[in-house]
Amino acid sequence: MSIFIIIGTMMVLGLIPLWYQRRVKLKKRVWRQVEVISLTKIKQHKTGPLELLGEPSLLAVYQYKDKEFTCQMAFRERLWNDFHLSGKAHILVDPTRPEQCFHNAEQAYRYAKWWLGFSFLLLVCQVILMI
Repeated sequence: MSIFIIIGTMMVLGLIPLWYQRRVKLKKRVWRQVEVISLTKIKQHKTGPLELLGEPSLLAVYQYKDKEFTCQMAFRERLWNDFHLSGKAHILVDPTRPEQCFHNAEQAYRYAKWWLGFSFLLLVCQVILMI
């Protein structure tokens, strides 16, 4: 019976980041569009969640209210191509916290789907063992 409590806790902990991501997406209409000054493709090898270490990401430099900010976000092919082909690209930033960009929120919660998937798989295995 205690294994079901652990699995239930894992599922709840996996749902919390997904709920938060959905809430941030719903708040998108209040985000402000800013032009990207510089865009660099980077790859992390030493820090961050294990699920994201091999994936490329983007480091964007932008100005909001005459201050310069940087934001690391998930790699988006369209943004990368727009910036390098036309020299102009735009991202969304939170007006209350300008260091937070919209697609940064997506990268931070990508691993939650893996967490939920493995929790569900563990639940199925436990049910099969009980039968």
